Amino acid sequence: MLKVFWNWQKPADHTGGKLSLKIIILPLLHLLELGLIPAVGLAQIIPDNTLGTETSTITTPEPQTIRIEGGAIRGANLFHSFGEFNIGAGSSVYFTNPDAIQNIINRVTGGNPSQINGTLGVLGNANLFLLNPNGIIFGPNASLDIRGSFLVTTASSLLFENGIEYSANNPQAPPLLTINVPTGLQYGNNPGSIQLQNTNLQLPANQTLALIGGNTTIDGAKLQVPGGNIYLGCGSNCSLSPHGISFTLTGDEIGNNPPIPRDITITNAAEINVRGSDTGNIAITASNLDISGSSQLLAGIDTGLGNPTSQAGNITLNATGNINISDNSLIANQVLEESLGNGGNINIDTTSLFVTSGAELLTGTFSSGNGGHINIIATDSILFDSGKVKASVEILAPGNGGNININTGNLTVRNDAVLSNTKFGLGNGGDINIDVGDTINIDNRGYIGSDLRGGSRGNSGSVNIHTRSLFATNGGEISASLVFGDGAAGSVNINASGEIVFDNGSAYSRVELGSFGATSGINITANALTLTNGAQLDASTLWVGNAGDINLDVGSLVITRVSAINAETFGAGNGGNINITARDSILIDGGNTSFLTGIFSSVGRDGEGQGGDVNITTGSLTLLNGAYIQVENRGIGNAGNIIINARDSVVLDGVREEFSLPTEIQADVEDGAEGSAGNIEITTGSLSVTNGAQINTGTNGTGNGGDILIKAKDNVILDGVGPANLGGIFANVGDTGVGVGGNIEIETGALIVRNGGTITTSTFGQGDGGQLIITARDKVVVDGVSNQEFIDFSEEDEELDSAQFFSQEASFMRFSSSVASRVSEDAVGNGGDIEITTGSLVVSNGGELIASTQGDGNAGNINIAAKDRVIFDGVGSHQSASAAVTTVGIFASGDGGNINIAAESFSLTNQAFLSASSFGVGTAGNIQIAANSIFLADQAFLSANTIGGQGNISLNGGDIILRRGSGITTDASGDATGGNITINTTNLVALENSDISANAEDSFGGRVVVNARGIFGTQFRNETTAFSDITASSQLGAEFSGSVEINTPEVDPSSGLVNLPANFIDAASLMGRDPCNKGKESEFTITGRGGLPPTPFEAMTSGASVVEWARERESERPIGENPVSINQGQVMVNPRIVEATGWTLAADGTVVLTADLIGTNGMGIFANGCAALGE
Repeated sequence: MLKVFWNWQKPADHTGGKLSLKIIILPLLHLLELGLIPAVGLAQIIPDNTLGTETSTITTPEPQTIRIEGGAIRGANLFHSFGEFNIGAGSSVYFTNPDAIQNIINRVTGGNPSQINGTLGVLGNANLFLLNPNGIIFGPNASLDIRGSFLVTTASSLLFENGIEYSANNPQAPPLLTINVPTGLQYGNNPGSIQLQNTNLQLPANQTLALIGGNTTIDGAKLQVPGGNIYLGCGSNCSLSPHGISFTLTGDEIGNNPPIPRDITITNAAEINVRGSDTGNIAITASNLDISGSSQLLAGIDTGLGNPTSQAGNITLNATGNINISDNSLIANQVLEESLGNGGNINIDTTSLFVTSGAELLTGTFSSGNGGHINIIATDSILFDSGKVKASVEILAPGNGGNININTGNLTVRNDAVLSNTKFGLGNGGDINIDVGDTINIDNRGYIGSDLRGGSRGNSGSVNIHTRSLFATNGGEISASLVFGDGAAGSVNINASGEIVFDNGSAYSRVELGSFGATSGINITANALTLTNGAQLDASTLWVGNAGDINLDVGSLVITRVSAINAETFGAGNGGNINITARDSILIDGGNTSFLTGIFSSVGRDGEGQGGDVNITTGSLTLLNGAYIQVENRGIGNAGNIIINARDSVVLDGVREEFSLPTEIQADVEDGAEGSAGNIEITTGSLSVTNGAQINTGTNGTGNGGDILIKAKDNVILDGVGPANLGGIFANVGDTGVGVGGNIEIETGALIVRNGGTITTSTFGQGDGGQLIITARDKVVVDGVSNQEFIDFSEEDEELDSAQFFSQEASFMRFSSSVASRVSEDAVGNGGDIEITTGSLVVSNGGELIASTQGDGNAGNINIAAKDRVIFDGVGSHQSASAAVTTVGIFASGDGGNINIAAESFSLTNQAFLSASSFGVGTAGNIQIAANSIFLADQAFLSANTIGGQGNISLNGGDIILRRGSGITTDASGDATGGNITINTTNLVALENSDISANAEDSFGGRVVVNARGIFGTQFRNETTAFSDITASSQLGAEFSGSVEINTPEVDPSSGLVNLPANFIDAASLMGRDPCNKGKESEFTITGRGGLPPTPFEAMTSGASVVEWARERESERPIGENPVSINQGQVMVNPRIVEATGWTLAADGTVVLTADLIGTNGMGIFANGCAALGE
């Protein structure tokens, strides 16, 4: 390789005897530069004497024409040396070309630049070299008449093999040796500039035009070599290599040596053109390169030229500093119309690249050949600002497009700038590969895309991005789509070690309108991904073809303010899957805007195909303020599934203020659609659905609703309603739906439904409602009514029928927390069952379990299995009672469901009730309860009332207690027969007007069967009274009464009796004289409450009252220990053992033990204990 020596020497004066001529010429040159005399007709060609006898000779065969002959011949090279070399306007200078001469090499040794403003030619085919270290200027009238190649340089010397140097700074005659072609250039310290001003320099096809020197300006000039090579600048070490009759130049890679200050400017519509039938290269090497003013660099295969094997050359731009391409300038390497062959590449290597103000970099094909690549390396940064970089296959072209490959530190694409691998033809588009060390900014409608457009066929390429961070803002877009084409769109692949932000930006991989094919989807890997302010990730199909998948692997994902992830089908094709893995968290916030925010995979209204799935794996998932995750079928086809795995929690909260739409996870079939809804599966640590948020599957079209499957290791909390909607979990068949509703299955540690939250399976159309299955390891709590102050109830809310109990004031109401299965009015289908398996169930403060039918179908059953207890207690804040209800509504036709409860204990208190009733056409359901203890109090009741067929109640328990106006009823209205009541218990206690009835109005009463060891506080009566009654009457009269059968154990009065002896024992002789010692060996246990003091150490008082159940106190001691202190007016007593001598029955039925007391007062008896008596 050639080495550069930075030596600058003042040119020696070698003019010899022509000094006088030089003195005359120089003033003329200065006058010419000042424009004081016209340049036309002037030519200053002054040979020097450095070649001795081989000096050049000048002849003028005709006016304005100069012929240069002579010179030193060495092998195939002819050397000339001039003190001055200038060609005036209108003048021509030709070099003679002796036989066998391939290279004519000229140096200018004087101190002035050469000005070429006329024609420079060679009378033959030799290559021409012009070397002037002081600069070379081509004026507007300059032209070339050269059949070979032309090298213009301001280097100090040309180098040859064997170290031979032909120098302009130290001019020597070439040695008398055979010299081959030049091998390189050697620069001085400050090489002169090269200027072309409105010049038209052309060479024949396949030749080389090289302008190598200091600063170079191409100002409005045109350089053209069809199929040849044009070089502007060269590397620090510039080498020449023979290439046929021409030569090529190569230089060191940029930055290997200290740069020579040589900026290159191409401006004012300048054109550098090497288009031809083959090859054709443009190579520019500079410190800084500026291309502006609509200038053009053109390469490739020209119109109608080439053959199938033709290969266009490359456009190569190298700069140690910056490259600036602006002002509608164009760099293009293309295969034009009706041409054959493959296009070449555009290669750029620089520190920073700026493509601005309408400038374009283009490779591609309009014909059968393939387009070339665009390869850009910029160690610092790249800016595309209102510029375009495109590697395309144009309309109807059968060739393939090339790739765009970018490697830089920072990349900015903004202000409608385009970085595109667009395909309009019949071949395949190339890929866009971007590798950025720091940041990518795509802003203000900046676009990076590999699309298939305009009636094209074939496949588009993909967009592959590697970076630290990426920001797509203000309409910035990344796309690999099918736009009015026929084929497969590529994928968008983004890998970022840091964050990715789409802020009103988007990434698309879509099949657009008028297209036939499929997309390949969007794949993103990042530490954090944010979509906000209308941002979109969209892999949908709008016409015919399958949508691609969207795959996200991130640390965290945030979606806010009308932003969305879509993989939908609106045409004939399947929707894509959305697969999201977020190691830490996912937040989707609707932001109270007018449009939807969330994740969507749907079959659109005009779509025909299968919807894709949404698969989410994360640490925590949070949806707020009307955010959505939705798989939906609005066309023909099945909706996809939603599958969520959240290690810690899933939270849905609130509604969108605009239109009051809820935060929602939804899988449904819309009105008019055909196909089934997808399933929703959630696996997490805890699930919270609050303030009107919803999880919802349903069908309003023709198809089945999807299932909801929830597994939450810790808890599921459903809390609150929205301003105009219920909150909770729903699986519905809508009013226009035809299909089976989905099931709801919940498996958790604890299920909490409160403040109006609900779990509902229902049918409003034609089809059975789904099953509702709850498994809660610890507990299920259904508590309270809606936490909103008021809910605006409109006529459209028909789904909230009388099966859901609520309290209402004017047009406002509160809704009970509920677990419900409903068949609505006008619906045709059976309600689903409610299955609850838990440790304990608490329904309180107006909470409800509901299985109802208001339409044509049977209500579902309510089945409860609790390891510990089942509690229904109290009324809500607006007097709605806690309840479990299966009902057939007034206008319904169907049977009521059953209520089956199995628990350790069952409690129904404070107006709570269980009801299995029928008010329409159909039988009421049955109520069956099995528990060790069953307790009803304070107007609580079990009811299987009906105006249709009878409902029955069956209770199996150790003790069954009814208190304070509670009841068990199977009453019938109208001509229905009263239901049956079967009670199997150890003890039945019914007190304080607590009734058991199986009565009827216009038909027979029912049957009551009681199997008990003991019955307390109630008895059979023919009609109800103010006492506790057992009745089975009819308003038609006694002959229509039902039956009451009470079965208690039979007792033989003589069993265990013995004959008493004739001689009675003296009882006094048996009485113990030392009861304290006797007491140490005895014990007395009280079962029950009231009637006796709390401990044997206390005496009865006149103010004794019934006390609650209590455990033995740690302070209680056996007889003989120290006295105890009881807080009864702070009176200390020393208890004395008193035997009971009788008993009384209190008004409330309590048995009270009594003793005859002597000398009592209102404060009690003071007695010495055993310890005081000294035992």
